[in-house]
Amino acid sequence: MTDTGKSRHNEIRGGTFNGPFLNTGTQYNVHHHRTSRISTALGTLAALVILITATTVVAIHLYTTSDGYKRDAEQKVVEQLIPGAAYGRIQQKLGTVADYSANLPDGNIIHQYERKWETLQFLENPSGIVLSTGIYAKSADFHPAIKLGGWHVKLNDSTISETLKPFIPTAANAYCGAHKAGYFEAYYPMPNATDARSVVTGISNADTEGISVDRFCKLLVDVHCNAPDSPYQNQVSAAYATCLLSSSSGRKLRQEMTPSVVIYTAPGGSISGDMLRPPDQFAS
Repeated sequence: MTDTGKSRHNEIRGGTFNGPFLNTGTQYNVHHHRTSRISTALGTLAALVILITATTVVAIHLYTTSDGYKRDAEQKVVEQLIPGAAYGRIQQKLGTVADYSANLPDGNIIHQYERKWETLQFLENPSGIVLSTGIYAKSADFHPAIKLGGWHVKLNDSTISETLKPFIPTAANAYCGAHKAGYFEAYYPMPNATDARSVVTGISNADTEGISVDRFCKLLVDVHCNAPDSPYQNQVSAAYATCLLSSSSGRKLRQEMTPSVVIYTAPGGSISGDMLRPPDQFAS
């Protein structure tokens, strides 16, 4: 009589013997042994996947909470704060109210935001439209690139003389005092290739200690031109720009310094003194 139970246990399926066999007196179960190895391998693989996932999560968290990531994100936000729009849209993009807002004599309002890497200024007209955007970097590591049609101004990057080449400044101003210093050169009127936006670029340590002006002040000593004088240092002069550009010392200043400030208008806008008021005037 055939033992059907035994024959079912000791059989070959798919070319593999799946039953116990005797080897030098010890019985082994091949099927159980292979299953055990597969289970161990799968467990090891699962543990490796968990480790890689955890490491990736930690790395992403460290990156997205780093200063470098946050600074890059802030630069992208700043590049979108384009004048010509309603001030409410600018405020919405920043997600907060201004630190300072001041009514100016001509009816405009200046709004100032104190951010970690920069100070932002927006000049709003009585109709609620932003006439100009001003960006004052507080750190030399802050590099927003402001697009002006086919050109752009990137802060703390190339030198002032190269920033808007081949254009030359129409007007300028420079000063170096006990508590602050600044150099500003204005470009206007600008062609349609730059969206017809008037631009001011330069260097300033107003309201920050993160921008060094030591070298600038040393270079300015040798520039023998009469800069325009105003209570808030917010005027630029065509005569000063002409004198500075014709001076070897003035050209050297522009060739060595990198811009930390850019102020630009809505399309077709003109530069005004309200747009050039230094940040420390409101933050003090």
